[in-house]
Formats: sequence, structure tokens, C-alpha cells
Amino acid sequence: MANVQVISYTNGGGSRDMVGDRPIDLAKEMDITLTGVAIFVNEEPATQGQNLHDDDVVSFQQDKVSSGA
Repeated sequence: MANVQVISYTNGGGSRDMVGDRPIDLAKEMDITLTGVAIFVNEEPATQGQNLHDDDVVSFQQDKVSSGA
């Protein structure tokens, strides 16, 4: 398991240290849904199942809303 820093802009933007293998595992532990959420690892777009490494910075951000037809 990786020791990472997690920032969740979906629930206040606080930063915390966590341990986990993938962003989906961190989200479950934090009890946040990933619907409409963009995931970033070290400021790069990431997937829910991406493998994490020690000292990664994981952020969960509201996905941009697009409007128009």
C-alpha cells in the first residue's frame, strides 16, 4: 500500500495523509462518490483504478460541467 496525500475538493478541500493502493480505495474510505468527480494524481488526470505510489498527491475535484447542445 502507498502512503499518499489526499485533497478532496468535493468535501471542503482539506488535505490528509492516507494509505491505499488506488484512488477508488481512498474514495471508499472517505465515503465520497466518484460520480461527477475528476481524479488527479500528481496534477495529472488519473483513473479510479490507477496504482498509487508512496508520496503521490491524489486529488478529487468536481468534474467540469458542460452545457449546450
